[in-house]
Amino acid sequence: MCYKVPEFQSLVLTGWNIAATGTAMFRVVKKLKLLKSDLKELNRGLFSDIERNADVAYNLLVDCQLSLQQDKTNKDLMDKERYLRQSYYLMAAAKEDFLRHKANSEWAKDGDTNSAMFHQVIRQRHVHNKVLQIEDKNGILCKEPDEVLQAFVDYYEELMGTNGHTTLVLEHIIRQGPLVHDTDWDGLCRIPTEQEIRGILFSIPEDKSPGPDGYTSGFFKASWDIIKGDICEAVQNFFVNENKLLRVFTRQIASIRVHEANKTKYDRGRVFW
Repeated sequence: MCYKVPEFQSLVLTGWNIAATGTAMFRVVKKLKLLKSDLKELNRGLFSDIERNADVAYNLLVDCQLSLQQDKTNKDLMDKERYLRQSYYLMAAAKEDFLRHKANSEWAKDGDTNSAMFHQVIRQRHVHNKVLQIEDKNGILCKEPDEVLQAFVDYYEELMGTNGHTTLVLEHIIRQGPLVHDTDWDGLCRIPTEQEIRGILFSIPEDKSPGPDGYTSGFFKASWDIIKGDICEAVQNFFVNENKLLRVFTRQIASIRVHEANKTKYDRGRVFW
């Protein structure tokens, strides 16, 4: 919420100029960690009890506008109305963001301050993320919750939890199917440009839930001109130093085959129903 106030840019600029040593990713994590307490304090000072403050800002604006109607040439009232209008717009936007993030939280279903729309979105998410039925390894369709759960457990136990003999996979058999060429692998492992990193980051909606560090994409968008150098270096450094691991990972992803004909099976990390 504090991303839209003038104090935000100067606060980030001061915090980001703190000297940090180590790898590029370590420097980014350290700066974000040190900056978090200052951002919390700014957010607490400006937006604590945001719902009540938004209502107060609205009432002050209405009172000022009524007074201005009685004295339309009063310059002081004009300036005051302009200031109160900007303040109300800021508070109203912060209130909307607060309710949106609250609706994304698991405990929102127990709150009574959200609108019916937010509760409907929460119910839709629960339905969308629920696996109602799935075929087990024997091709039997499981519909009961316990049976669905056991189908997943059996699949992973057979995949990773046994010590049985592994049949050698013959390369000539693999090559009979669709393949990902070396040029495609090189493209997946290519070091991204600043424009590509920015494009991916800015494609993330600001109302998505924050990451483990508590930062949403809104922070990175609002402070991009300040932090882009360190962020891009950290991302590009991963592609340089972890290139070997990344190639193995991309080969594993590329080997996933989707069963288009029967979309009720669990196959290599994908659920279809």
